[in-house]
Amino acid sequence: MKRRVVYLFIGLTTTIVLCVGHGMIVPRALIDDNLHAFDGEQLAVAAYALDQARIFFGGSAESLAITALRIESVTEAPCYKVAVRAYTIFGLPWSALLFDSCGGAYRVHWGLFPALTGYPGP
Repeated sequence: MKRRVVYLFIGLTTTIVLCVGHGMIVPRALIDDNLHAFDGEQLAVAAYALDQARIFFGGSAESLAITALRIESVTEAPCYKVAVRAYTIFGLPWSALLFDSCGGAYRVHWGLFPALTGYPGP
């Protein structure tokens, strides 16, 4: 009886570790940063926004769950505006950051963020 409990515990622990491990690794492999879609000045602005998004998410407990960041768009109208999406375990969308070269950055809550934290969406 005790062996069954030990084997069950080991099996469940192994399953959880493998699932979470795959949930963390697979999105990093499948969701790219999308920098290849831009060139010239847009590429420089997109790369800077991606670095800023890494800094933003790296300073909080969210960084444990954020597995991928992706540049969604770069627009030029008088200032550059860049949208960066954050994905969490298993590649689920979490939230987005919008960078404006004229006035800073702000966060748009969408995806799973409002449902899990209680903050309103966009």
